[in-house]
Amino acid sequence: MLPSDTIEGKIQDAIREQVYSQPDLRAGPYSLRFSSAGDCPRLLDYKLKYGRKELDVKSAARILTGEPIHEYYRRILKQSFGEDYTNIEGEVFLDVAGERILGHCDGFFKSLNAVVEIKTVGSYVYEKVRSSGEPLPAHYAQANAYAAALGAEQIAFIYHDRDSGDHLLYLVPFIPELWDKVVAKFTDALARKASGELHPRPYLDATNSPCSFCDYRTECYESFSKEIGELGEKEPSDSTKLSAVKFLEQRAVRLVQERVEEELRSIMIKAMVQEGVKRVATHMGEVSLTAGKNNNILVKIKETK
Repeated sequence: MLPSDTIEGKIQDAIREQVYSQPDLRAGPYSLRFSSAGDCPRLLDYKLKYGRKELDVKSAARILTGEPIHEYYRRILKQSFGEDYTNIEGEVFLDVAGERILGHCDGFFKSLNAVVEIKTVGSYVYEKVRSSGEPLPAHYAQANAYAAALGAEQIAFIYHDRDSGDHLLYLVPFIPELWDKVVAKFTDALARKASGELHPRPYLDATNSPCSFCDYRTECYESFSKEIGELGEKEPSDSTKLSAVKFLEQRAVRLVQERVEEELRSIMIKAMVQEGVKRVATHMGEVSLTAGKNNNILVKIKETK
């Protein structure tokens, strides 16, 4: 940490002060919001019990620097579609189990009867969304809740890759059954808040996503080792054995695929180096080589969409 009496330290202090001046980033009491529709049920319990944790500057900055990108897309849509694109950053709400659930959507297309949801993500998540051909389930649950509040029949997702500047667009239907599940999730969370209970932990591996990014990971896994110690050595059921077999079979296939890909990658790099080429473009995509910090070779792969 730089001392505050230096100009660098003063700049750091100014950044930190402005980041934490945002009301939505301060620690404090928490009320259910549409943005939590895709959250783990146990995370909802922690938020309702302990309130909102204060983000570190890095995490807060990641959120805040996404806002100009959202504004960029909202401005383009407004300039292009005029009055057909409305309710920009409009607050929406619905009452669930006596609690008012609030949220902000990125806009609404009248002609499509569609909610607009803009997501700024890193390349890893972007590629995951692109390869699956559909929005992430947690994002779908959130935007689907907005659609329920506004009576929309569709959702227009815009995914922006903050690393490359690329974007994806998905127009997907409102799913009543998904909204029903969110209502049940919120209702159950409010009931557990009243009783002081916690939802069973859905994940067993704290290094797994979304646990690895969760603010309450430490609290959630505090008693995990004790719980494992109390399990005992009973004979597993046939269904558990079958699950284990399927898991190990799939893992074996994945490891073989990884070894094959690594071997092919090595052959390809060697050929490119020997031929003195940095880029190979094909109808399926492009492979390029760059030098890393320690002069190690880095491979960049850009598949054709």
